[in-house]
Amino acid sequence: MPIAAMGRSNLQKAVDEWRILRNKAIHGMVKSHPGSPTEAVDDFLAVAESAASEGEILARAVSEWCRKMKRHLESDRSSLSLDC
Repeated sequence: MPIAAMGRSNLQKAVDEWRILRNKAIHGMVKSHPGSPTEAVDDFLAVAESAASEGEILARAVSEWCRKMKRHLESDRSSLSLDC
C-alpha cells in the first residue's frame, strides 16, 4: 500500500526513483569506460545536485512518516491500557 507523506502520494516509489538518480550520480564519479568520453562535469554536477536535494526532501518525508507512525502506535497502546 502506498505511503503518502509530505505531498508525496507514493513515498516508496519516490525513494526508489531517488535511489536510481543517486546511483547515477555515484557511478558518474567512479565509473568510466575505456575509450569512451567521460560525462561533462556540468552534467554530472546537475545530477548530483538534484540527487542531493531530492534525497534531503525524501529523508525528511520518511522521518516525518516514522514519527507519525510512532505516535499512532503509542496512542493505540495507551488506549489499550485504558480499556483493561
